[in-house]
Amino acid sequence: MPALAPDPTYYETELSEQPWYEDKSPRQLQADDARKGSASSAEKYFSELINQFVLVDEYEQIREAIERSKRILALPNNWDGESSERYDVRTWERASTFLRRHAQLARDVNRESTGVPTISPADQGSIDLHWTFPDGQLLINVPRDAGAQGTFFGRSSRGESISGYVDLDNPNPRLLVWLKERK
Repeated sequence: MPALAPDPTYYETELSEQPWYEDKSPRQLQADDARKGSASSAEKYFSELINQFVLVDEYEQIREAIERSKRILALPNNWDGESSERYDVRTWERASTFLRRHAQLARDVNRESTGVPTISPADQGSIDLHWTFPDGQLLINVPRDAGAQGTFFGRSSRGESISGYVDLDNPNPRLLVWLKERK
């Protein structure tokens, strides 16, 4: 039985429906857009494309930060000289999962980046996610106790602050707004 070949016009149709693939010069596209009273189709396309690259790059940086933070799990008992216990892998997993979900929400819903936090050991077996920006900072603490909520505190360079509890199973849109306003 012969193999079915795809319709060669399928791909041409898909591409020709996109304004940035039209067989027009940049001047023609600008003239068309000026008549329509809109921003350049090419500008819109390239702006969205650049934004997607930035978000993909940042998501990759977050993934790398999570990988580097695995070093927390290798810290021995009394690593800080204050009789602290070793870090529980479940605490690290909750912190990592929250961060991934948080970044995913920002990317999917707001088409915004959250920045890449520092992931570090904290007291009593908890883990901190710490974002710093020119206009402020945000700290989320993931406790060792799986049944406890996380806590957060943020402060802007103008002295504004935000604090409270965060459900670590669900990203918090309020925190996304805080991060966006500080960037």
